Amino acid sequence: MYTIDQFRKMGGKTMYVGTGTIKLLFNKGFNVYNFYSDKAELLIDDIHDHRSGFNSTILKGTLRNILYKIDGEDPESKYRLEYGECKEGSERVIVQDNVVFKETCRFDNVEGTSYFMEHDVLHSIELMTPSVITHMVRNPLVKQAPNFIIDTSKPFKCAFSEPKTDKECWEIIEYTINLSN
Repeated sequence: MYTIDQFRKMGGKTMYVGTGTIKLLFNKGFNVYNFYSDKAELLIDDIHDHRSGFNSTILKGTLRNILYKIDGEDPESKYRLEYGECKEGSERVIVQDNVVFKETCRFDNVEGTSYFMEHDVLHSIELMTPSVITHMVRNPLVKQAPNFIIDTSKPFKCAFSEPKTDKECWEIIEYTINLSN
């Protein structure tokens, strides 16, 4: 495991994402370290997929993935499948209203293990330990934006709506490295 000084020497770009992570980005975001802890606030936890497949190695802690599939629709469902970014000026497209989805699988990865996730797999994550650090290597982009399962009864909140400064990100990275599990 790297120290804070070693991570700083790597020279990556920091970014807070409201999915509860600080990212340390390299190679235009295709090589990413993710730092999860209570200091990186969770603003949204929507079920989502990705723009590309990726391999993720757990460097610290235990991470749970929960996989889902769309299993039809129901007029009473408050969930909707949307496609698009949540960046200023972008619009998200409604793919399907009133979706019904179900959990298909869940698995835990502990420190030292890896997993691969295809770009079109809907999933969410849970931290099973107070801090988790992962190293993610992304494949080339397959699509321009991810899909999200949105709870329409809740107000929309963008994962990028409350950015943190580079200084704040580095403080959270250091906290996450030093936090005991």
